[in-house]
Parts: sequence; C-alpha cells; structure tokens
Amino acid sequence: MKFDEADKTPWFPGTVAPARDGVYERRYYGDDNEIDASRFADGLWYCGCRSADSASREHLVSGYQTNDDADCFEWRGLASDPNAVTITPEMHVVAHNAPGLALDSGEFIPAADLNIDEEDLF
Repeated sequence: MKFDEADKTPWFPGTVAPARDGVYERRYYGDDNEIDASRFADGLWYCGCRSADSASREHLVSGYQTNDDADCFEWRGLASDPNAVTITPEMHVVAHNAPGLALDSGEFIPAADLNIDEEDLF
C-alpha cells in the first residue's frame, strides 16, 4: 500500500523515540533522496531497507539508535492507523446477538475486529 504525504506525520528528530513499535521512514542527514524503511521494536532501531515489508523482517540492529548522536536520523510514521475502520453514513450498527457493523454491501465486521468497546456500538 502506498501512502501520500498527508497520511504521514511530520519528521521527528532522531533524539526522540517512537511511542509504538512498527516500521517507520528514516531520513538520513535531511536528504529526501536518502529515506529508508526501518523497524523500531523494543526500544531499538533496525537497519534500513528499501521496503516496509523487508524492514518488518529485518533482524540486524542499526548502529544509529535514539540518542544525541542520532539527531541526523529523522523519522516519521503514519498519521493514523491504516487498519482503523471509519464509520460513515453508509454503515449502520447491528444491535443483535453479534455486535458489530453491517455494511450496505452486506459485509459484517464483528465488534472485536474494530478495536472499540461493544458498548460504543449501541
């Protein structure tokens, strides 16, 4: 999946660590031609890769971690969860035995898959 600039956060300095584990873009020395995908997990950055898919599997720890020496390695992520479901007027709530959302297309999304409390659906 390709994301537009509007889908991404602003650049953060390398002295600040991400709040969540995941794959982020890292820009080296402020050069827009030097942007790699890097995994951040358990407080560590892993080596950069050319794709998010490759970065998600990278196991080699980067020599450039979150500290004062890493300020030249900016990073950014997605501004919102790409898996989040946005409730639109075309959707309606199902208040039967299985709470969730029924789409006009006939597809049903269980509440457990929406990452929201079932009480919020009623």
